[in-house]
Amino acid sequence: MKKIIALLLAIFTLHPFLFSQTISGTVLSERGYGASKVKVEFKDKSNQVVTNADGSFKIVATKLPDTLLFSAAGFEPYKVIVTEKTLADPNFEVVLLEKRAEMAVADKGYIGYYIDGVRISEDRMDAVAYDTVIVFDPETYEEKITIAPRPSKEASALSEVVVTSRKPFARKKASMMTTPIISSDAASYAYDSGAGRSGGDILNGKTFVSDSLALPANLSPKSRLLTAGEVNDFLKWEMWKDLSEAEFKEFSGFWGIMPKERFCVQLTNESGNAIVGERVSLVDKKSGETIWQAVTDNTGKAELWANLFSEKNSKDFVIRGAGFEVKKPVSFHNGINNVEVKMPCQTSSVVEIAFVVDATGSMSDELEFLKLELEDVLRNTFDQYDDLDLRAGSVFYRDLGEDYVTRHIDFNDDLLKVLNFIKLQSAGGGGDEPEAVDSALSVALRQLSWSAEARTKILFLISDASPHEEARESMKTLVELAAKMGVRIVPLACSGTNKSYEYLQRSMALATNGTYACLTNDSGIGGNHEEPTTDSYKVELLNSLLQRLIEQSVFVPECNEDKQLPLPLNQVPIAFQDNNIGGLKSFPNPTSGRLTVELWGDLEAVYLTDFTGKILQRLPEGQASQKLDLSGYPSAIYFLAYFTKDKKRGTERVILQRG
Repeated sequence: MKKIIALLLAIFTLHPFLFSQTISGTVLSERGYGASKVKVEFKDKSNQVVTNADGSFKIVATKLPDTLLFSAAGFEPYKVIVTEKTLADPNFEVVLLEKRAEMAVADKGYIGYYIDGVRISEDRMDAVAYDTVIVFDPETYEEKITIAPRPSKEASALSEVVVTSRKPFARKKASMMTTPIISSDAASYAYDSGAGRSGGDILNGKTFVSDSLALPANLSPKSRLLTAGEVNDFLKWEMWKDLSEAEFKEFSGFWGIMPKERFCVQLTNESGNAIVGERVSLVDKKSGETIWQAVTDNTGKAELWANLFSEKNSKDFVIRGAGFEVKKPVSFHNGINNVEVKMPCQTSSVVEIAFVVDATGSMSDELEFLKLELEDVLRNTFDQYDDLDLRAGSVFYRDLGEDYVTRHIDFNDDLLKVLNFIKLQSAGGGGDEPEAVDSALSVALRQLSWSAEARTKILFLISDASPHEEARESMKTLVELAAKMGVRIVPLACSGTNKSYEYLQRSMALATNGTYACLTNDSGIGGNHEEPTTDSYKVELLNSLLQRLIEQSVFVPECNEDKQLPLPLNQVPIAFQDNNIGGLKSFPNPTSGRLTVELWGDLEAVYLTDFTGKILQRLPEGQASQKLDLSGYPSAIYFLAYFTKDKKRGTERVILQRG
């Protein structure tokens, strides 16, 4: 009998057509109605059906997993991998995006000179020394000429040159432009009808010259078009130095949030491993009141804040956690509170990512592009971390009195369901400046099922308008709750964000160990984007920025109880590339803790940062040779970052391998 069963199993394995399974589902348009006459077929053309009037379909699969392709006139083509899990899903749905309207292109622009990503006006040309100027051929997208050290008159006279997207982004002004975006497989171009400020080879630090160009029309928008910048206040020694004293007083007074008194805690165990996911509390020594709670991140650090919402000006604190107490903690300006605890190195594989998105009418200029970007980012993230337990969720919101205030989908490891939800959303309503930001955050924090043990929890808040004034107290409560839960809030400011809301968003990021990001005018998409209040920032593709932030929040070095350092350098999502321009050297490197740093030249400041770029300590000025003790930090990659008097930045990588 056993031989007969084995023979039958072998037959079914060798002849899959004898074992067929039916997949049932529904195809919807992004407007929410059933999409009829959509062709549904397997990638190998083994079977094909067409959806019914209500969008329903049934198709027979001869193997699983397999890939289903969906296509129809008026819709963007789509593909979905189906598995055994799909068979058990009674609500298997696929949402198709309607074809985006093709966009016309303006004809002529003007010469733009870009120095390290910043556009320089023609009247300043003689006052600027250039490292490199590159001109690209518009037909082949190859380098046409290279000019150094400054552009020549011949370069100014060149016509029909463009910077290819392989070195993103060059920016030009087009006086006749009506529709801002075009793209093609060969290259993506970004234009803006306003006054150009930044662009160029922002990633590789080169300079471009571009001239007027007549471009082909009838090209459709895709993902990887939106541009953005990041302002991470943890990468600065002096927080809020960008704001004037009057601005800080105005904005902090209005929102009642003053993130100035910071205590940073670094937890490691005896083997030099970072302790991830541990709750840490800042406690008033006199009253015993818990002032702030946070959870250690993927580097083992927690950010605690004193007097964030008041001017009580408490002075005496203790820091407490499971099995430890720091009786005399130091504020960040005096160092980091390094604590060694008796805990095993245990890291959860759970990662949770939530997108909270403003869907009011004022977002109509960017929401459709954002939907494409979010899908691409989520797909790439799920593909990259297929060894982790990734869960995604989303909240879309409008305002009180609208068709809805919030809509959400809970965390789900079925990416298709989350993407379907996002694609079904559209912009509408609104009309006044404030929106229901607090309602959206409340749903995101209280109704999404965040895991207590997740290694990483990120909430991207995508919006262009501030909460209502009457929501100021609830916003503070929600920010405090996010920190207590270990949820990083990463605001993404869209067109229309004002300076007061920027302050609130950056405060929310600081309070929850997040960072602030903003869309920029460099893509030419949407209305005007207010420049962030900062000394400098790098423009990059939003798609790349979001994935970078996720990577830096997710990465955790493997537990190394044997005190080895299994850190392949090409796997660490480092913030800086090695760029030691001759201002310092350090040794021994790798180090087990003791590090000698020798400085020379005219250096303005030297910092020690972690691999994400967060500043850990500032080296004293005026000492040519310095001794650092890194034994309180976990085994990992660090950087010595320094600035010269002429504002050039150098970095040197330091590998800490505690023994």
